Amino acid sequence: MLAGHWDELASFQSQLPEPLYVALVRLAATDWSQVQDGRLDFGGKNYVNVETVHTEPATERKWEAHREYVDVQILLSGQERLDWAILPAAEPVEAYPERDLHFYGDCELRGSIYAIPGSFTILYPTDAHRPLVSSGTPQKVRKAVLKWYIGNEK
Repeated sequence: MLAGHWDELASFQSQLPEPLYVALVRLAATDWSQVQDGRLDFGGKNYVNVETVHTEPATERKWEAHREYVDVQILLSGQERLDWAILPAAEPVEAYPERDLHFYGDCELRGSIYAIPGSFTILYPTDAHRPLVSSGTPQKVRKAVLKWYIGNEK
């Protein structure tokens, strides 16, 4: 897991594969006010989901992970807490392989990102995460999630 803000994106260049870094630079330059919610193709098997949703208490959110895609969560507006854990050895309690979406029971919380607009969090297949957790009162947020294909299907 890596987390940062668009303002410091250049400092991540040496830590990321060049194509992923270039994709993040492209996303950072996007005028999101001109982009409607929905799915945007991003070349090859990569895509971006843009959505306006509401945060919820942690007890209402599920731990999730992805096997074939790196997840890059980008907060566009509002505030969100994103919880992170090491992926448990246990099998998912619920899975949708066609969507590369796997839900897990309780995970051992390792940290939380308190995202503000411009924050990004890069989550790998070894990372469980619980997005859209309210950091106080639930609120509407807008986010973009880059799904970067790496093809690690098990």
